Amino acid sequence: GIVKGKFSYMSPEQITGDTLDRRSDLYSLGIVMFECLASRRLYKGDSPEDIARLILEHRPPRLSEVVPSIPAELDAICAKALTRRRELRYQNAAEMGEDIRRYLDSIGYRQNAGTLAKLMDDRFVERIPGRRQAMERAANEDDYDEQQLLEILGAVAVRDVDLFTSEENDATH
Repeated sequence: GIVKGKFSYMSPEQITGDTLDRRSDLYSLGIVMFECLASRRLYKGDSPEDIARLILEHRPPRLSEVVPSIPAELDAICAKALTRRRELRYQNAAEMGEDIRRYLDSIGYRQNAGTLAKLMDDRFVERIPGRRQAMERAANEDDYDEQQLLEILGAVAVRDVDLFTSEENDATH
């Protein structure tokens, strides 16, 4: 009965309390992939309830609807990961990884750790030092200001969040 995680990254089955398996994680990975490639949040709402409704009641946009120039292969990979019916999603991470590797091979992409580190530094140059310092302080101190840490990280503490309003709970019982 405990909800763990951010609602913006939950699978439909996690929100509804169904049994979870690795395909739930692949849905969440699809959200991260969408957000990285689109440079915007997939699900935004004013409350956890709003976000849950978006996930349960609306088809996520195709990546190509947001980024028309996105290669069709990436659009298809992301769409498969974000399919609501888990039996139609990737069944495991290796399967999704194979499709991503096939795409990267098709464009002749060769990566290394240095290239990735440079990309991260270029993309997040203003955020990294402050976040790193805040995390190190919190890890090394017994008494740190949680609210300040959350602000620096751009995070929100989720405690005792009821996904549905009292009226909705009453209507289902």
